[in-house]
Amino acid sequence: MNLRLIFALLGTSALFACAGDKEATDDTAPIGTDDSAEGDADADSDADSDTDSDSDADVLYTGWTGVETFTYDFSLSPGNRECDMIWNTTGTPSTTDCPDCLFAFDVTLTYDAANSVAGDSCSGLAGDLEYTYGYVEDYYGYPALTFAYDYYGTVYWFAFADAEFDASNDTLKYSSGSFVDYAYSGYYTGYVTYYYTNYYTGDVQLTK
Repeated sequence: MNLRLIFALLGTSALFACAGDKEATDDTAPIGTDDSAEGDADADSDADSDTDSDSDADVLYTGWTGVETFTYDFSLSPGNRECDMIWNTTGTPSTTDCPDCLFAFDVTLTYDAANSVAGDSCSGLAGDLEYTYGYVEDYYGYPALTFAYDYYGTVYWFAFADAEFDASNDTLKYSSGSFVDYAYSGYYTGYVTYYYTNYYTGDVQLTK
């Protein structure tokens, strides 16, 4: 399991898979059934569906430019940050199947080493990275940014960030994790209070 997935799951436990196989529907039935009215209704429905689908495809975005940050700490001192990392992001439309996504991009994250801090816990992230991101408008009632994870040939989409998409100016903002100096004391820390921080943020400008 990659380090990005581990940190994402520490920040949120949401997980869903976009089914890649098309389910059998009445579209597969032969043309010209006994009930012509039903056939006409199906045809109209299919036409409307195809029109809507084509319309959506026409407004899909072709470019992604932005910045992503990751902040992490688990220490005795509130306000301390073992990892404070920045990437510049660029993306191109992805061909990875995600029927629930309004849009999906293959995103390259270019690490800004000069303006970042990466301790041992995050050293595996301290470099250029590549992910496939998808935006879902309605994930159990909330908009979410997801990323694709290929597990032995099956692609799963992990919802790892709350997202805010503004079609009026073609921008996408996202954030993951609400842990900022969260105080924890228990058996595993010897009942000494530690402070836990773990969150991502992102700002993206999309282009058509």
